[in-house]
Amino acid sequence: MGDVGRMVVDALEAHNLPYDAIEMDHNRFLAASADGYAVAFGDPSDVRLMGTLAFAQRETTVVTIVRYEVAKALMPIMRDRYPNLTRFIAVDTEEDKTRFEAVGMRPIVNRSFPRGIDIAAAVLRNQHVDEAKIQTWMQRQQERALQVAADCEESRAVSVMT
Repeated sequence: MGDVGRMVVDALEAHNLPYDAIEMDHNRFLAASADGYAVAFGDPSDVRLMGTLAFAQRETTVVTIVRYEVAKALMPIMRDRYPNLTRFIAVDTEEDKTRFEAVGMRPIVNRSFPRGIDIAAAVLRNQHVDEAKIQTWMQRQQERALQVAADCEESRAVSVMT
């Protein structure tokens, strides 16, 4: 799981919402597992896995890796089998947003710091979390990320001894 996926999982866990996380990159899977994330290894574009994960009973799915060709090919199947499933995807540009909207997904442009907080907030809203709780959570995440950035900057300071 990359930064965006981790942010979404952190949001869901902070609000006690159930989820299943799937990572297809072995190195990211190992890193996320080592960091304590509950994540399974597999290809989320595998239609058989969608059945196993009971997509028909879910409200939301979140894609954090932009693979337009795969999304475009899967969308007819997704719309047919899971018509009530909201399909979020994290994107970095307005051009990607337009492309993914055209195939029926709900793209969220990564604009804020820390990366992934925008899509995490959108997912929480889709899961009917109170807006005040979302804003409080977002503020905590931003404050924490700013503190980490400040600590990193501080540790890079150069000491000169004469």
